[in-house]
Amino acid sequence: MAEAIGLGASIIAIYQIADRLIGLCKFYIETVQDALSDLRKILVEMSALKTIFQDLEFLKSCDSKLSAVLESMAGSNGSIGACHQAVTDIEKLFP
Repeated sequence: MAEAIGLGASIIAIYQIADRLIGLCKFYIETVQDALSDLRKILVEMSALKTIFQDLEFLKSCDSKLSAVLESMAGSNGSIGACHQAVTDIEKLFP
């Protein structure tokens, strides 16, 4: 049960960080003349990531078999943990 709570928290955290990064990218693209094309790339990638994790959270809540698969991907060595670390590192690049 604790793993499921931790998994849900990780999924929600990634979703929230991606959402913040989307807002930051939109802000810089709108306000900074000649904003870097990298910001547009980050915006597109974070938008896709946000949607994926939003759907994973929904599916996890509906399907206990999927939840077991997701739990195997959680943790610091799993792909969900690595994704969480990556979006956290990207967020640190913004002031």
